[in-house]
Amino acid sequence: MLAMAHFLSTKTEPKLYYLPWELTPNHKADIDAQIADTKALIEREETEWAERHPKQEEGEGGSEAKVVSPESMGEPHTESPSISNVVDSTNDNSEQATQSEQAKTENDMLEEHNGEVVVEAEEDTVIY
Repeated sequence: MLAMAHFLSTKTEPKLYYLPWELTPNHKADIDAQIADTKALIEREETEWAERHPKQEEGEGGSEAKVVSPESMGEPHTESPSISNVVDSTNDNSEQATQSEQAKTENDMLEEHNGEVVVEAEEDTVIY
């Protein structure tokens, strides 16, 4: 809002903001008045907001108080023993084969179109 006050605006809707190449004294006075009005409006809105939302004291302990749940009141939770990562290699070969085939088809598609994008619709095919 304050940034827009540095520009002149049209009086009709929608408002268009502009800044002439050379400002006349009247333009400078209008811009200065807009800036002063905007600063006053911002200050007034800040004071209204401060009145509606009073600052809470940290010592009150309002909503920031620690809540202790019944689950945490028992014995301390111990970590389960770590399980070593065992790799099951029963299906690795078939998965690798399908992944390599997919990579080959993607490379073939890129080479076929030379970086062009093919968009296929119901009626027409367009190359961009």
